[in-house]
Amino acid sequence: MEGIRPNREDVTRSALRTRHRPNRHSKCARKQERRAIARQQINDLFGRALTESKVDGELAQSHAKIAFNIATRFNIKLKEKRKLICRSCNSLIVPPSAARYRLSGKRKGMNITCLKCGRVYRVLFGSEKIKAQE
Repeated sequence: MEGIRPNREDVTRSALRTRHRPNRHSKCARKQERRAIARQQINDLFGRALTESKVDGELAQSHAKIAFNIATRFNIKLKEKRKLICRSCNSLIVPPSAARYRLSGKRKGMNITCLKCGRVYRVLFGSEKIKAQE
């Protein structure tokens, strides 16, 4: 009798219900829904930060900081928006108030300098990668 497994009919329905499906699926669905809401809020906050950067720099910085915190909390990649935040001081890099953009003739690229911390980012025109140098 030890080697014999019970048939599916022998296992009670309550044991089948509590095993895997309802809790795992609903938790996953809630997590995806929360991440979708977080993505929408990040897009809204970055849009506000870019429009407010011309008028009020401190408000734009706070919008960008909140968006960055939401992205790190929900593990959301910022992709193109990541280039607007300094990697060392986490401030919004928008020219002319917070950054200096210059073309580099030698390297065939662009140098982006954060005016708060002085970090220099080099973007080469042939590639998508950003190289940072202090």
